[in-house]
Amino acid sequence: MAQRLATEYVQTCLHLTEADMAKFLKLFQDHQVVADIKVYENGSQELSFAEADEAGDSVLMSFEQEGGLYVCRGSCRTRNLQLANALRRAISMFKGNAVMHRFYPSYTITYDYEQGAVKRIVEKSGDTVRLIFEKKDTVGELQALYMQRDVEEELEKLKRRVNALLDQRLATPDRYARAAIDERLKELSRKLFALEA
Repeated sequence: MAQRLATEYVQTCLHLTEADMAKFLKLFQDHQVVADIKVYENGSQELSFAEADEAGDSVLMSFEQEGGLYVCRGSCRTRNLQLANALRRAISMFKGNAVMHRFYPSYTITYDYEQGAVKRIVEKSGDTVRLIFEKKDTVGELQALYMQRDVEEELEKLKRRVNALLDQRLATPDRYARAAIDERLKELSRKLFALEA
């Protein structure tokens, strides 16, 4: 297995309540990552994370207070596996959005997170890009299928109306009434053509 060189989080966005912030800090403690916390007068917090008993590699995250929530937007990079895993778990646990790059000697793996779930995984090696995973939009597909069913129902209604008009035309001896029915049939045939396309 290839040795990971670094992990980078870009376009990271987390929204935490006061209770979530305590859980957030506990998550990092559970991964043996120490947090140095600075609280500012406006209630915003700046967290600096580093692995316990290790000097050097740390991550700085700023949480601004917005509407009763702590909001973190930004990016960070670490070579520390414990710290990278804690960040990954935090994105997932707190339904954050992020783009994560894992750097290896000859390639990079990119993970797109949306609402805490991996939406897409791509491997890039030189000029080659390979899609590893992409989350299917099952709800969207079902909605599209439902919409197709609406079109089918509309087609059936139009066909029934056309058949009724054709029967009416055959039963009508009046030339002017048949001309009016013919105009209505032309209009319905245009609608049928548009829906079938």
